[in-house]
Amino acid sequence: MQLILPNNLMAWVIHVINMYTALPSPLRRIGLSNLLAIIALLAALPFFFLGGPTPGSTKLFCALWDSGHIFFFMVLAFALSKKFDVSRWRICLVILACVFLGGGLVEIIQAQIGRDGNWQDLLNDLAGTCIGLFWFQRAHKWVWGARILSFTICIPLLVSIFFELSARIVSSKQLPLLEGFESFVSFYGLKGVERSDEYHTQGQFSAKVWLGTGLYSGVSLMRLARDWSSYEKLCIDIYNPDPQLETIALRVNDALHDINGWVDSDRFNQRVDLVVGWNHIEFPLSEIQHGPSARSMDLTQISRVILYTRQLQRARVIYVDNIRLE
Repeated sequence: MQLILPNNLMAWVIHVINMYTALPSPLRRIGLSNLLAIIALLAALPFFFLGGPTPGSTKLFCALWDSGHIFFFMVLAFALSKKFDVSRWRICLVILACVFLGGGLVEIIQAQIGRDGNWQDLLNDLAGTCIGLFWFQRAHKWVWGARILSFTICIPLLVSIFFELSARIVSSKQLPLLEGFESFVSFYGLKGVERSDEYHTQGQFSAKVWLGTGLYSGVSLMRLARDWSSYEKLCIDIYNPDPQLETIALRVNDALHDINGWVDSDRFNQRVDLVVGWNHIEFPLSEIQHGPSARSMDLTQISRVILYTRQLQRARVIYVDNIRLE
């Protein structure tokens, strides 16, 4: 069977081969796969200390960035497997110990220079190392155990990427509806919130939000479509089953607000009294845009919408649905 490549891809392959054959013989002895791995490692290394997510970045970008740890150490382990006999478990143990110490040192340095150093990144380093060491060699019992371990470590990150990507796809398709709470994806990561079919104004479900007696209680939505610049109003439907009048606060902020340190005066805040039954609330986007005291909010980079109460005398429940732009 003949493999037919597109002309531009074929030209690129030929160009790479020509570049490789033109290299000095010491570099060619390294091997093409090893040479490409070394180039990839050197190119990726600065990103441990430069760039990366900011407080205003989407959760999808953060999850994808974190996956870079896995790919970097997978390539590193693959390159090491060409130099050392990784079929011997002692060699693998030494490599994993070095990655643990080196990766831990990187996280400590990141924390000292104002970046986010955390143990999950170190686990991703180890997972990538296990993939590079054990998924490219002949399988034995202990190799299969290491493979399963590497996959297990990757599960939280893979789940996060799945839900964040799914939420991004759903949000892009349903505009001007920001959130209708029809998909289980909408509830990923939310605490004190569950899907309910008791009260709703669109679709078949709404979000049942439990309001506790703590300092703040409510729901924070961070997976909504970010660009609101083509619309005029933000509309929210809230059902209050309690005959007692309740006041709820709405907070809207953009990505720059998150970067600036969540200063109260740098976002839109509005309190609303909820009567019993359905409350159909509208907020002009012009008011939301001028919510920050010292600047205009960027309506193309809205990062979160929060509905919350403060220090309730007793626990309550509300139903939120049909968050939309008009």
